[in-house]
Amino acid sequence: MRRVAVLVAAIVLVADLMTKWLLATPPWGQHYQNVGWQLSAAIGLLIPLGMMFYPQMALSGGLLFAGLAGNLLDSVSGGGVNNPLAAHFGGRYAAFNLADVSIVIGIAATSLSIGLIVIRDFEKRFLVGIQTEGE
Repeated sequence: MRRVAVLVAAIVLVADLMTKWLLATPPWGQHYQNVGWQLSAAIGLLIPLGMMFYPQMALSGGLLFAGLAGNLLDSVSGGGVNNPLAAHFGGRYAAFNLADVSIVIGIAATSLSIGLIVIRDFEKRFLVGIQTEGE
């Protein structure tokens, strides 16, 4: 599973950087990040890397790593994070990039994985124990 996570992370990272390079970002769609954010993001890359060692969390870790690395590389190389994709919602615009999408999906996948792990652990510890004690 770790190999799949690394492959997905590489594909998402390359796709994110390519869209930022190929598509124009509107002036209001670029977010400037300071050195503190860049340092925090660089240290934060360790968390999804660690997640990739656990089979249940590998894919979500890969998605989080790709998103964070994509925004960090863009910020370091140009001073700001480009958001070439835009959506219109009732008079408001939202600018984002594939790294942002990867982070959101990675967080959702992490939440789902943690929920499944908790349910499985609960079943092992409590429900199986109750059934065997009653016999």
